[in-house]
Amino acid sequence: MKKKFYYIVLTVLVISIFYNFIFYLSDRINKVKSEKILKILENTNNQILSLSNGLELLKDKYNNNDIVGYLEIENEDFLEPLLQTNDNSYYLNHLINKSNSELGSTFIDSSVNELSKQISIYSHSSTIYDLPFNILNKYLDQEYFNNHKILKLNYLNKIELYEVFSVYITASLNHLNLEPVNWDEHVKNMIESSIYKSDIDIKNIDKMIVLQTCYNGNSDGIYLIICGRKIGWRKL
Repeated sequence: MKKKFYYIVLTVLVISIFYNFIFYLSDRINKVKSEKILKILENTNNQILSLSNGLELLKDKYNNNDIVGYLEIENEDFLEPLLQTNDNSYYLNHLINKSNSELGSTFIDSSVNELSKQISIYSHSSTIYDLPFNILNKYLDQEYFNNHKILKLNYLNKIELYEVFSVYITASLNHLNLEPVNWDEHVKNMIESSIYKSDIDIKNIDKMIVLQTCYNGNSDGIYLIICGRKIGWRKL
């Protein structure tokens, strides 16, 4: 009888120790996770995206799964998170944390997918606020254009490199259709619209990136367009 009693006590004790250990482990994991998030919050988005798991950390930071990639400009301190949702109007007036703001965010067109030949990216610019796409106005200077032609896009589990071939200002966006009837004619229009002459063969442009923002921060229907042709890629 005593032996049985000891077995019961021992069993209860083992179970108690086991559950206490699980509780301790769970509590420790949660603390580590909290410390990790707090550390992330102290960093800038650029610092986070420079890490191998930067996109996932950024999603944790803002609790936002609409974060799908980032855009870089070669030889420039520019690393901008990209968002994408099924509503192109949403991030015109929402920040990366989904709070309302007329400053908006930088986002990829909702129709873009892995089969798209044109990746259109939109963002506001301003003469008052320090917005990411303010930097695109620098492309109106030819020296800057010559030294910052390479764009790096991290999107859909791969990194693609694009070479800027066209920079222009327009009052009409009709020609920027993501699914043009005639691709060669579509590309030709972008080459001929550029303020810089280009000898690129249309047939060497089978995929491109198009950056669109308001010209000089104005909201009067005048847009600055930057176009780049795909020159390379690699899987993550």
